[in-house]
Amino acid sequence: MSAQNASELSEALETAVEIPAELPTGKLSVKVTAEGKLQDSFLKITNTNTGEELKGQRTYSKSNTNPRIVSLPDGIYDLEVSPIRMKGVESRKITGIEIKEGEVVEKEVDFGFGELSIKVVRNGKLMDSTVYVYKLETEETVAKGRTYNSSGSNPIVLKLDPGVYDISIKALEIETRPTQKLDAVEIVSGEKVEKVVDYSSGTLKIGALQGEKFVDATIHIKDPDTGEQVAKGRTDTSSKSNPKVFDLDPGMYDIEVSAVKIVGKPSQEFTGIELTGEESVEKIAQFSSGVLKVGAVQGDVFVDSIATIKDSRTGEQITSGRTYTDYKSFVLVPGFYTVIFKALKIEGKPEKTLDVEVKAQETAQVKADFAN
Repeated sequence: MSAQNASELSEALETAVEIPAELPTGKLSVKVTAEGKLQDSFLKITNTNTGEELKGQRTYSKSNTNPRIVSLPDGIYDLEVSPIRMKGVESRKITGIEIKEGEVVEKEVDFGFGELSIKVVRNGKLMDSTVYVYKLETEETVAKGRTYNSSGSNPIVLKLDPGVYDISIKALEIETRPTQKLDAVEIVSGEKVEKVVDYSSGTLKIGALQGEKFVDATIHIKDPDTGEQVAKGRTDTSSKSNPKVFDLDPGMYDIEVSAVKIVGKPSQEFTGIELTGEESVEKIAQFSSGVLKVGAVQGDVFVDSIATIKDSRTGEQITSGRTYTDYKSFVLVPGFYTVIFKALKIEGKPEKTLDVEVKAQETAQVKADFAN
């Protein structure tokens, strides 16, 4: 039974079996230490003949209770010692302890441990990462931590029971979150094992402009071999995020940049972009657009209408909107458009069609007059 926290300890003490006072007894003395100091721990004592767990005991870390002396009836016992407040340290077991009336059997358990030091770097600089330590060839976690990118926490030092472990290190500063593994690392009591995990990455900067003006755009970065998306982001319209910066594994990438606020969300692609370690590559998508203002009137008075805008060459509908009682503005890529107006509050809901050219960085205006 584990007693790693107060609730488990309380439950263990309440459910254990009391020792009848009238039975002849011997004594079991258990001293528990760690790093040369008395170690607080929970003692689980089981009668091997009956299988009964006797009333639990705690050593604490003071000399008046550690060693803990327990009176036991004659018999054979198994002892399990579970350290308290020692993460990742497993309990120790001593089996077949023979207790005889009038005798004292002394046992000492030392929770000696080794240390694992993991330093994680990227392009020669300290890097934030998570570190997981597993029992050998299992997925059972015995310790974990985070290095951050500060010398105060990187390398991270973990105290472990002597044994052999598998270790997983995930890079948090690289978009794809790559993981490196260290298999079958042996930890020896009283010794420190030091490991350095080195990552390499390049920097990809993706921007979106209209002339010198920032354009809000979404960015999708894919693996050209698999088509799988490895990173995404948005430029917004601030110099703090445009261009958007991505730290990626060295390799080849395809990039799609789509303007968010231009009708139809036109996109530009950059394919086969090669990124090497410690390299910075910048790509800027340059978008052209103009403004189309549309309105509907009856004489000198604006009237409410639905304006449908189509590509004049293909007939494909690009967008639509309602004018209400003013002009409605659309941001469009340069080109030739057909605007179909339907007056909503004129009897029969008549329609009018007008053609217009939208030029880059210019404003075009069309007005349908339903007085004619």
